[in-house]
Amino acid sequence: MATITASSNRSHCASYHQQGVSDFSHQVRASILRDTQKRLNTRNHADREQCPVWDAVQRINIPSSSLSLDDIRGSHVQRFDTHDGWYTAARDGSDDTTHWRDRLPVTKSWRERLYDAVRPHPDLSGAMIGAFQRMTKKRDYLTAISLVESANQRLSLPSLRLSSSDEELAESARVQSRRVMRLVAGVKDDDIAFDMVTDVLSGFGLSFDKAVIEAKTKAGELRALVNRACSDLWWRRQLRRKSALQVESVSRDLEMVHKGASAYCSGLTLARSRFRREQTRQVLNETIAYDVEDESVHFSLFELAGKSVSNPVVRRAEMFVRLRGFEQIAQECGHAAAFITLTAPSRFHAVSNGQANQKWLDAGRPSVLAAQDHLNGVFINIRRELDKSGIKMYGMRVVEPHHDGCPHWHLLVFAAKSDMKRIQEVHQRHALSDTPNERGAQKRRCTIEDINWSRGSAVGYVAKYLSKNIDGAHIDSDKDTELDGASAAERVCVWARTHGIRQFQFFGGPSVTVWRELRRIRQEFKEDDTLFADLTPTDHLTLENVRRAADASDWAAFCHAMGGVFVRRDQQVVKPHYHVPHIFDQLMDDYTPQTTRYGDKVTARVNGLMFHHVFLLTRFKTWKMESKQTYVTRQKRIMSDVVDIFDVLEREEEYRRMADDKYDEAMRYQERFEELVALSLCEEWEGKGECPPPALLDLCQ
Repeated sequence: MATITASSNRSHCASYHQQGVSDFSHQVRASILRDTQKRLNTRNHADREQCPVWDAVQRINIPSSSLSLDDIRGSHVQRFDTHDGWYTAARDGSDDTTHWRDRLPVTKSWRERLYDAVRPHPDLSGAMIGAFQRMTKKRDYLTAISLVESANQRLSLPSLRLSSSDEELAESARVQSRRVMRLVAGVKDDDIAFDMVTDVLSGFGLSFDKAVIEAKTKAGELRALVNRACSDLWWRRQLRRKSALQVESVSRDLEMVHKGASAYCSGLTLARSRFRREQTRQVLNETIAYDVEDESVHFSLFELAGKSVSNPVVRRAEMFVRLRGFEQIAQECGHAAAFITLTAPSRFHAVSNGQANQKWLDAGRPSVLAAQDHLNGVFINIRRELDKSGIKMYGMRVVEPHHDGCPHWHLLVFAAKSDMKRIQEVHQRHALSDTPNERGAQKRRCTIEDINWSRGSAVGYVAKYLSKNIDGAHIDSDKDTELDGASAAERVCVWARTHGIRQFQFFGGPSVTVWRELRRIRQEFKEDDTLFADLTPTDHLTLENVRRAADASDWAAFCHAMGGVFVRRDQQVVKPHYHVPHIFDQLMDDYTPQTTRYGDKVTARVNGLMFHHVFLLTRFKTWKMESKQTYVTRQKRIMSDVVDIFDVLEREEEYRRMADDKYDEAMRYQERFEELVALSLCEEWEGKGECPPPALLDLCQ
C-alpha cells in the first residue's frame, strides 16, 4: 500500500486516506503533477522570458520535457529542489510494491534545471548549453543534466563565481583584501593572524605552499604572508589563477575541450587570455623605465620586452641557436641522437574517439596537472637511474598538449653511442611502469626514433614543435586539428600559461644565464685592464674566449669554453653573481635591509658574473619605472623650470643694460654740471682781475 502526500495538497491527500483509498488513480496523480509543474514553470516567468539564456534553452530539442514518476522510480533516493523546498522520493525495496514516503516527488523540467545551472555563468552559458546538447547525443539527458549542475556547483563559491569577468574578479579581490585587513588589524600575534588568514583563504580553495610557510616561519617572516592576504594585487593574481584552472577543469569534464569543440583550451580561457594580453600591452606601453642617473635615457616596457626572450622571435632564435650548438658538438664528438616521445596512460586522456574516455571517467577525471606530474615523475626516475649508472645525456624536452588538453613530451636526446641503447631502454621501461598491459601502451607510451645524420639535421625533428609552442611561424596547418599554425600556437600557449606548465627545458650544457649576461658586454676584455691585473695570460684568454663565443652566438664554442657539455654548475669557468648588500653597507649605522612591499627580504638578483676571484659587472644602470603620464609631466615641469630660469636671466641682463644706460646718462649729467660750475667760477675770477687757478682753467677750456 502506498501513501502520497504533498505540502500544497495535504488536506486533499488526507481526505483520500481517511476514506481508505489505497492509492491515487493515475489521472489524479497526473493532475497533481501537472498543477505543481505549472507553478514551477510560471515562477519568475517574466524575467525568464527576457533572458537570452532561457531562449537558447528553449530551442534545444529533446523528446522528453520533464521527469516523470517512472524516471524517479529508477533510482533509490532522489532529491529535487522546488520553490516550496526539498521534496524527497524514496523507494522501499522490501517487495514489488512501491511505497512513497514523506512528500510527493515533484521535479523541475530538465529545461529549468539546465537554465538554473547555466544562468549564473553568462560568459560560459553558451558553451555549457552546447556541451549539454552534445552529451545528450551520446548518453541519457539525466547524466548530461547532472554534469552541468555539478559544473555549476564547482564554479560557484559562497561569495564568487569563478566564471566571472576580469573586472568582477578584481572587485572581489579588493573586497576580500579589505576584509582580511579588518580581521587582522588589531592582532599582534603573527601565528593567530596567519590562522585567521588561512580560514579566509580556505573558503576560496586557496592556501600558501607548505614549503613557503615553513621557510617564512623559520625566518620569522610569517607576517609577510598575512600582508600578502591584505593586498588586492595578491588576491587578484590568486583568483585569476583559481578561476582559470577551475574553468578549464569544468570544460574538460563537460567535454568542451577537444578538436570537435575547442582544441587545447576552452573558448572562455582563450577569450580571457586575449583580453589580458591586450591589457598587458597597454600597460607596457604606458610604463616608462628610465636611468636614474640620466633621465633622458628611457624606454617603454613594451620596447624592452621586445628585446628580451619575452619576444617570441627572440625566444625561438635563441632555442634554435642552442639546439644547433648541441648538434654540432654531438657530430664533433661522435655522439648519437634520438627523438623520444613520452605519453601519459589512457586514464589521463579525457576524450577517446570523439567521446568521453571511460578510463578517464573511471579514474575520477584526472586533471591536466595530474598528467604533467606523472610525466615529470617518469622523467625524474629516468634521470636518477642514468645518473647512478654514470650515464650522461644532453638535449631538450618540449611539452605540448593533445587536442583534449592532456600533455605529452617530446625529447631530443644526445649522448655517447655506447650509452644510447641503455638510455632508450630506461626510457621505455619507466614509461611502461604504469599499466603496461593496457591497450596501445606498448605502441604509444614511448616511441623512439634514432636520428640518422646522413638524412638530415636533428634540429629538424623538433623545429615544428618549437614553432607550434611559440607563435606558429612557418607552420601552415596543425595536423592534430583543423587550425592554422598561428591559431594552434595561440591556444597551446594559453594552455601552458593557464596550467603553469614549462613548455621548454634544456638539460645538459652550461648555464644560459652566463650566456645572456655576457652578451650584454660588447667590448673586448683588455689584458692591460687593471681589473684583470691578477689574471695570468691563460686565464685572460679563457675568459675572452667565453665572451667571444657568447657575443658571436656560437653555443658550441661557448660550451667548450665553459668546460664542456657535461660540465657541472659548480665547475663552470664563469658563474652568475647574485647581488647581496655589500659588507660595508651593513656596517653603516643607517643601513636597513631591503624588503618587499610585504615585509620580507628581497630576493637576490643577478648583477654580474664571477671568473675566479674577479667580479664582472654586467648591469651598469639603475632603472626606475613610472607611468608615461607621470614621466612626461615631470619632464615638462623640468623644462618649464628651465625656461623660467632663462627668462629670469634674460630679464636680469635687460636690467643690467638699463642700469648701464642710466649710469652713462648720470655721468654725462655730472660732467656737464661740473663744466657749468667751473665756467661760473672762471667768470668770477676774471671779474676781480685775477687769474684763476690752473685746475680751474682746465675745466673752463
